[in-house]
Amino acid sequence: MTEPGRARIATLYAAIFLGMGVGLPFFPVWLAARGLDADAIGLILSASILVRVAASLALTALADRGAEPVRLLAALNGLAALVFLALHLTDGFAPILALTMIGAVAQSGLIALTDLVATRGAAGSAPYGRVRLWGSVGFVAGNLAGGVAVAQASPESVVLLQALAAGLAGLASLAAPTRDRAVGARDATSAPLVAPRAGTLALVIAAAALIQASHAALYGFSALDWDARGVSPTMVGGFWALGVAAEIALFGLRGGLASTLPAALGLMALGGFASLLRWGVMASGPGLGLTLLLQTGHALSFAVTHLGTLAALQLLAPPGARARSQGMLAAGSAAANAVATMLAGRAFEVSGWLAYAAMLPIAAAGLVCVGLAAWRGRGSHGGQPQSVGSAGWTRPPS
Repeated sequence: MTEPGRARIATLYAAIFLGMGVGLPFFPVWLAARGLDADAIGLILSASILVRVAASLALTALADRGAEPVRLLAALNGLAALVFLALHLTDGFAPILALTMIGAVAQSGLIALTDLVATRGAAGSAPYGRVRLWGSVGFVAGNLAGGVAVAQASPESVVLLQALAAGLAGLASLAAPTRDRAVGARDATSAPLVAPRAGTLALVIAAAALIQASHAALYGFSALDWDARGVSPTMVGGFWALGVAAEIALFGLRGGLASTLPAALGLMALGGFASLLRWGVMASGPGLGLTLLLQTGHALSFAVTHLGTLAALQLLAPPGARARSQGMLAAGSAAANAVATMLAGRAFEVSGWLAYAAMLPIAAAGLVCVGLAAWRGRGSHGGQPQSVGSAGWTRPPS
């Protein structure tokens, strides 16, 4: 991929994650400002995640069948912008729930499709991490902008900022590079996902979904927890920004994706262990200094897991099922997140710190799946994983 092409993808990542940086910590604050309690907030958040399961599978399947991902991204971001503008004018649990579900459909394929665009042109030794880090930069900007807006204006500004970010992401989608027509046609007719190493791929997806789902308490309720402990909205934004700053450093240093399955699974295992440590300490109600230190752990619990997962998917998925494997990951993550968010919401209602403790068995289950994937991957037959650059797939002779 050319440098201008990478720059356009980096801009797309930044714009998409700008809205997420506002929404993840502060959309629950907006919901609370509308008079909803923790149970209602947990229900809305978990229901929106569940909607993404079917939607992400359908949208990524379209990409495997030849639909251009950047055009899908433009349409989805446009729909998301309209939903956030409508939410600004909406009150009441039922209308908010309905609009949030529509927004969930619009947001369901954003990361999977953007990762697909990035990895098809940044495979192998190309610096995926150094393109993806601009998403993290956008996320930090969203954290800070959301914190300032809530502190200086009101929680009402949250959905307006999300609408603005979605509009910018739609424009960035239109500017992103499209795939080569010949390559797209070849991939659209290549091998199905049911193929050698499919079982290992399923375990990798389960492991990634569980480890990332263990972040549900942090994503859904940390802003409310910190607010209850007297932390200002600006400092809440700073907590999130610090975590993502560590993530940016990791992406910048790591650069390319792992080129072997054991290396990819090793990264996932490291992310799982970091998650266990992080939630265990968070459950103890740490002070300000330790909380700041724990936020830097996002580089391990999230970013290392993400890099290992993408590398494993590239190694295990056949060419004609790359988008669907991304969709399966998005769907699995959505399902796991839905359960974890509902659990975190109930636990937070009982005792704020308990929400983090509830994430420990989820992260542990993810680590078990990593171990099973490593065991199965060593003894699997059929398609041989070669390198990320070739998507790790060698076709059997015809």
